[in-house]
Amino acid sequence: MVRVMDDGDTSMVGLVAIVVGGGGEIGAACGFELARRGATTYLADTDEAALDERQKIAADRWPNVVPLALDVTDNDSVKKATAFVSSLHGKIDIVVLSAGYSGDIATLDETSDSQWARVLDVNLLGAARCARLMVPKMPLSGGRVIIVSSIVAYAPRIGRSAYGASKAALSGLTRLWALEFAHLGVTVNAVCPGPTDTAFFRRSIQSEDDLRRREAAIPLGRLVSCEDVANCVAFFAAPGAGAITGQNLHVNGGEYMN
Repeated sequence: MVRVMDDGDTSMVGLVAIVVGGGGEIGAACGFELARRGATTYLADTDEAALDERQKIAADRWPNVVPLALDVTDNDSVKKATAFVSSLHGKIDIVVLSAGYSGDIATLDETSDSQWARVLDVNLLGAARCARLMVPKMPLSGGRVIIVSSIVAYAPRIGRSAYGASKAALSGLTRLWALEFAHLGVTVNAVCPGPTDTAFFRRSIQSEDDLRRREAAIPLGRLVSCEDVANCVAFFAAPGAGAITGQNLHVNGGEYMN
């Protein structure tokens, strides 16, 4: 569930952000938080209906939220979206890589090559396509790349081979890209949410008892909210986080600690 937060922080005025996967609940929350802090924020996604809905939510408070058509599996689509934003503003300061596809819950022997290909194409190669094209548009004064990874990268779940592999790869690439882009002044960090209160997660819950069991497994006794994730993304994106790079920040209520 995406909630609207109060205005107040304007530390990102003048910055330009693209939230890839901005039609989803987590991506939208990240975009709203960056916009609340003053950034011109593009919510990029293939789901036009979802983008329309997000823009309606933001319209009265943050006219600096803009929908953007982008398909992470299509290199030409990423090129077109990148060129549009960079030509309009002359730069891209913040890129949030939140696009994701979970695939079916299935054991390894039940996971087809096509399922592997789809998950990796969206989650892993999609992030690489965006970073490859968007980072060069960041100003020499420095930019921010924030990857939305997952607790599954560190705390494995049975039936999540493809998804877990894609998220583990993203958490590893966070460190690699932090080194690769350091000479550009670009920082790269990841946020790794635990079970997050979204409609997608709720569909996996069988009953109220099931929900209580899931919550009881979390030391803080509650699910992560989309806003919990968004606040961490905004922390990494903020001008004051310029010396932090190559980090995976765990946001899971204590279910996994590192």
